[in-house]
Amino acid sequence: MNPSTDLCNKARPQDQLQDELVRHVVNHAGELSDRIARFRGHCFDDIGAFDALLEAEYGGHARRSVKGNRTYLSFDGTLKVQVQIAERVAFGPELQVARDLVDECLSEWALLHKSVEGFTL
Repeated sequence: MNPSTDLCNKARPQDQLQDELVRHVVNHAGELSDRIARFRGHCFDDIGAFDALLEAEYGGHARRSVKGNRTYLSFDGTLKVQVQIAERVAFGPELQVARDLVDECLSEWALLHKSVEGFTL
């Protein structure tokens, strides 16, 4: 017995329709995501080939900024392609440990400050 099928048989008709809708939309989203990934790959291949041509012709990195962001314009300036590379920063478990240590120090200092505040000479 398939638990998913058993669950669908017990569901209200409107819930079954909603399930069908969600599965249909997600299926289309998956197909679109695949097409976008292929488009993105083709674009980066074409841009990479163009950059390589410029580098061969003029030497060095002709179009690249420090972070890799680039802009390409059509000859008449009416069309533009921008390549923007987002900077990703990943925080590993080491950073969480460091944060916990800082929080612990701050808590201890706050308690120490509070006890010193109550002490009078």
